[in-house]
Amino acid sequence: MTSTNKIDYPKELLTAISDIIENFKSMFGQTTYASFISKDATLRDYHDKFLKA
Repeated sequence: MTSTNKIDYPKELLTAISDIIENFKSMFGQTTYASFISKDATLRDYHDKFLKA
């Protein structure tokens, strides 16, 4: 049996998550931080988790 329940998250939460994702994208696009970010496993892990949220 599969669940079809859908949670209606507050718009503010969805906006905050969207903003965080955009900030990650912006940060990863900065050439100044590119080598640091590519080596930071924790930061990449957080980014991956936010993309799945």
